[in-house]
Amino acid sequence: PHLVAKVKKLSENLGTPASKIDRKPWIEPVKEFAPLAKTTLTLGYRQYVDRPFSDVQGPEFSHVKDPRIAGSYVVLDGRTYVLHQLPIVNQDQFSCEPTANEILEAICKHSTPAWVNLSSSDDARGKQCEDCWTDYLQQEEIVDSQNNKQCLAVRNLSYKGHSFTQLHLDHWQDQQDNPDQALLFELLERFHQLVVENPEGVPFIHCAGGINRSRFFLCLYVVYRKLLENPDAPINVPEILMTSLIYRPHVHSRVLTWLEKYIPLLAQRVKNLNREFTL
Repeated sequence: PHLVAKVKKLSENLGTPASKIDRKPWIEPVKEFAPLAKTTLTLGYRQYVDRPFSDVQGPEFSHVKDPRIAGSYVVLDGRTYVLHQLPIVNQDQFSCEPTANEILEAICKHSTPAWVNLSSSDDARGKQCEDCWTDYLQQEEIVDSQNNKQCLAVRNLSYKGHSFTQLHLDHWQDQQDNPDQALLFELLERFHQLVVENPEGVPFIHCAGGINRSRFFLCLYVVYRKLLENPDAPINVPEILMTSLIYRPHVHSRVLTWLEKYIPLLAQRVKNLNREFTL
């Protein structure tokens, strides 16, 4: 009962009626990792936008009656990290795609930044992958771009006086669960550097293709920070996974597989870099 009450209180604080929240994704994580949740992080969920698909993608999507743009976030060491995913609403994987200013407006609007479903591309309306972000760029570093289908970037954005640090992995390809590890680690390192250099900014990670990849990158980033503090630190994968235990627990087996594969590689990279720096 106290867990249900905790969920209800949290949801009310976030402006979402508790009756509209599926409690199962909350209760199990909170029950298993209560000490961790109390000491190191905060989880949140907000549903704050409802609009018909016809407003976004045309009348062919008007049969979709409930295309919510939902929101969640992670607070880690006093910083709020925003995650993005693209919701899969039918077999063709079309998604509700708010514009860049809508996502930034939503984050600025709430006292606690929301995690939102976002596509930084707008291909259904004929725009290129990058177009909708160009008005907000302070600084941009495109790491890799292939025929405008894949955009991997680390950048600072500015919107109405608010600052954001974005790790952007649009249309990132995992190559059958075997991503380019060097590029992956370079993105994490540069993202962390900008997060440190921009202490007032809201860090957020966007990876098109679903919540699996977004959680994976957030978890890997948390591991990276722990390794920077202590390259020999033991890594508790379930504990790390808790930092992204948001909204859809059923995807965790895939994330866990990725983490078990790439955490040792990341740990070795950090050790090697530390060794080179010491020498």
